[in-house]
Amino acid sequence: MLSFIIIFPIFAIAGLGFLLALTPLFDRSHIQGLSQFVFYVAIPALLFQSLSQVNLPEQINWQFVGSYYIVVIAIYAAGFLVNKLLFRGSRRSSAIFGMASSYSNMVLIGIPIVNATFGDDGLVPIVVLVSIHSALQFSTTTLIAESSMGDQKKECSIF
Repeated sequence: MLSFIIIFPIFAIAGLGFLLALTPLFDRSHIQGLSQFVFYVAIPALLFQSLSQVNLPEQINWQFVGSYYIVVIAIYAAGFLVNKLLFRGSRRSSAIFGMASSYSNMVLIGIPIVNATFGDDGLVPIVVLVSIHSALQFSTTTLIAESSMGDQKKECSIF
């Protein structure tokens, strides 16, 4: 029951937003403006507020970080291989597919759930992971995608 109490408000807000987007109350320009506000103002403010309340440990538990990133790398590799072998994608599109497969929703979903469940003490591990996650994912994907500049076979039109 506690899990439901913690998780329900997050999904209720997402569901409400979905339903409101179907009504004439919000048109495309409103949704675009709201999305830009959330991604450029609200999320950075949430991260800043979360980071400002956390006392980072003297030493990082590398076993914890390693266990998380082993899974992230495995999912990235699986996504890369599915796109490369099953969909016959290029190295560039496979890198993007791998990132899309393994990129977590830790900021929008994870931080509120962890904070509601464990309080400020629970934010320490998630902040450590968030601080490394994007840098690792984007740089890896960029390196793989850019290393394939000569590989022009079967590029998807959106890439």
